[in-house]
Amino acid sequence: MNYFIFYEKLKFFILSWMLVLLFSTSLHFFMSFVEIHLIINHYNSPFLDIFFKYFTYLGDGAVFVILIIIALFVKYRDAINWTVMIVISTIFAQGLKRIIELPRPSYYFTELLPSYLHYVDGVKLYRLHSFPSGHTTTVFVIVTFLAIRFFPNQKTAQILLLLIACLVGFSRVYLSQHFLHDTIAGSFLGIISVFIALSITEQWQNPKLNNSLLKK
Repeated sequence: MNYFIFYEKLKFFILSWMLVLLFSTSLHFFMSFVEIHLIINHYNSPFLDIFFKYFTYLGDGAVFVILIIIALFVKYRDAINWTVMIVISTIFAQGLKRIIELPRPSYYFTELLPSYLHYVDGVKLYRLHSFPSGHTTTVFVIVTFLAIRFFPNQKTAQILLLLIACLVGFSRVYLSQHFLHDTIAGSFLGIISVFIALSITEQWQNPKLNNSLLKK
């Protein structure tokens, strides 16, 4: 898959993501990442607490396992794609976490800059390895591949998938698991991981990869 074909199938998704990226990034020119987080944290409600507490699981790595199992009954190539994508995205996200080692909000606002934060009951907060957001990386891998695999050139579906991914990314900030810039980086890594994975797997032309557990 070359760059042009990749873009043509995902143009509505990519263009919409770039607008979100432009807005999110521009905030950092007017406010510090601390101010951005405190503002987002200030706007909370019981409904949003419950909604984001569970919606954030769409970016959990376990979702990949479910998708791989489902793909085995659809097409082996899809299962391989999911596997390669999770390996690449995990290397990117977890590698950068260990290299950069930035504190998460729960540590930053208690140890470095003590401030009041609204926390959601029942959410286990982590303190280190904030950059980038692994959940955001994961969900962007998922929606990007779903868009290119099942909804190429479909504007409405691609924008809805992007909205889901952005809400998961926002949930990481709302829950004080990450700063906004962590999720921005995660979205970029997720999309790049899909492109790299497809560039690799499309070289494998074995026709048996189009079979599945239901189709021999």
